[in-house]
Amino acid sequence: MDNHIIITRFNQILNASFSPSNMYEGEDSWMAHRLRLFEKYTLKSWLNQSDQQYHLFLLCDPNTPDQYKKVLDSYEDLGINLKILYTNESWNSSKFLSSLKELYLKLRTNTSLDVIISRCDNDDLISIHYNLAIKQATQNNSSINLSSGMTYDPSTQKANLFTFPASPFVSVKSKLEEFLTPFTKNHIDMGTVPITYDYPLWCWVIHDRNANNSMKGYPIENFTTQMLTQLFGYE
Repeated sequence: MDNHIIITRFNQILNASFSPSNMYEGEDSWMAHRLRLFEKYTLKSWLNQSDQQYHLFLLCDPNTPDQYKKVLDSYEDLGINLKILYTNESWNSSKFLSSLKELYLKLRTNTSLDVIISRCDNDDLISIHYNLAIKQATQNNSSINLSSGMTYDPSTQKANLFTFPASPFVSVKSKLEEFLTPFTKNHIDMGTVPITYDYPLWCWVIHDRNANNSMKGYPIENFTTQMLTQLFGYE
């Protein structure tokens, strides 16, 4: 059932704190760099989900230059439930929630009164079973975070297992009339139920422009990138 919405803030500008000096300018602009990461890592995970019944909404700056808009819009033609929502409205504003709900109701194929809303970044790998795992975990819990993860450094080809009891991979289940999102508080303060698995459900890719730029966790012995393919659909 496609009652799971995943929200990814791509290049949405909500305040002055998110305004890189080279946001759109130059061959190695922030946007060009982020698109490369998204296509190399995150998008592969979505394309290879074991349960394809989901809606992925990318929140993007309405003032995104045309050269980048063309790339973003092309993602809607990949055969998955991905849509671009151009907005700089606050995540908790009534205007944003109304537009998000309206888009979901237009696209959904289910008639359920329950809806699950998750958050996910645009430079991470996620498990090919991410969608399925969240649907299972929210059967008995209304607010969860996926705690079992990894960190991976492409420059060294090393990876660690990392358990984060208050991870940002948060999901909230509510009734359609409530339409609750995981953005009401900082993920650390939400009091979500940590969900652990025997295998990682997400992977932070370490690069020089992300908030988390250091390896965390315990080294995986005999790690190979083939493991990324098996776990996250990486190619």
